[in-house]
Order: sequence, then structure tokens, then C-alpha cells
Amino acid sequence: MEDPQSKEPAGEAVAPALLESPRPEGGEEPPRPSPECPSLPCVLL
Repeated sequence: MEDPQSKEPAGEAVAPALLESPRPEGGEEPPRPSPECPSLPCVLL
């Protein structure tokens, strides 16, 4: 229960951060979660 709840609120905060500067953060994190799940909430994993 803690996992799904933590992913929802965190995913929302990460979405705006990636949209603002998808180069610095989106360039290093997306490569890893991309193969697993191209979703924003998956980026946390």
C-alpha cells in the first residue's frame, strides 16, 4: 500500500520537473526506466 501511494504523489512532482528541464534530469533518468516503463511515475524506479 505504501508503494502505490508514494508513487502517485511523487510522480506528479517529477512530471513538472521533467517538463521544465528534460535535459539535465530527463537525460540521465529516462534512459534507465525507459526500457522498463516509459511512464513518468516509473522514472522514480
